[in-house]
Amino acid sequence: MDKNSIIRISIALGIFVVIQLVGGTLAKVLLYPITILVTALHELGHALGAILTGGSVNSLRINEDGSGQCASQGGVASIILMGGYIGSAIFGNLLFYLGVKRHWLDSIILTIFAVLLSIAAIFWYDNLLSSILLIAIAVGLIYIRNTVYKHEILIFIGIASIWHIIKDFNVGPSSDLEMYAKTIGIFSSTVWKYVWLLIVISLTALNFKWILQKKTLKSNQPPK
Repeated sequence: MDKNSIIRISIALGIFVVIQLVGGTLAKVLLYPITILVTALHELGHALGAILTGGSVNSLRINEDGSGQCASQGGVASIILMGGYIGSAIFGNLLFYLGVKRHWLDSIILTIFAVLLSIAAIFWYDNLLSSILLIAIAVGLIYIRNTVYKHEILIFIGIASIWHIIKDFNVGPSSDLEMYAKTIGIFSSTVWKYVWLLIVISLTALNFKWILQKKTLKSNQPPK
């Protein structure tokens, strides 16, 4: 990782830490878009888990308080349930990686996320507020894609998202964990909670390992 990347990560991390130290209403307001984004990625993880295992999505809802719900039918329940928490962690780490590495795929990935969120708002419609929030996030991602500070913003979003996911492991996926424990068995929801957390931390550690490597895929330029 070059010196410029270290500086950009340090600045983004510094801003995030200051916001956390300020706390209170101001911190909640400043990080509200991140909260909604993480929820959207969580529910999108459920939706993709359903589709990829042969199921379908009936509706996807994002609430203004940062909670959400994805109603699906069919598919593999264990994958769908894990898809929320683990999926959002994968998405958050992906955004952080793209920001640090300045990878040529960043604009494509942001566009795909924006399209998926727009699909959720229209075809998996639940209520007007939810669709407005989803469209707002999609528009925000397109804006980020086109700004000169794209990579710096992605680094900040990645850091905030990963922290949010890890910090809320004890609360965020509680309903998913209870259903997962009933579906899979073997362990209680409490044990599965720490298994999921370990998976997320491992994914994050692996992501940092890739970031710290001096070489990536030959170059960060699209193939000719």
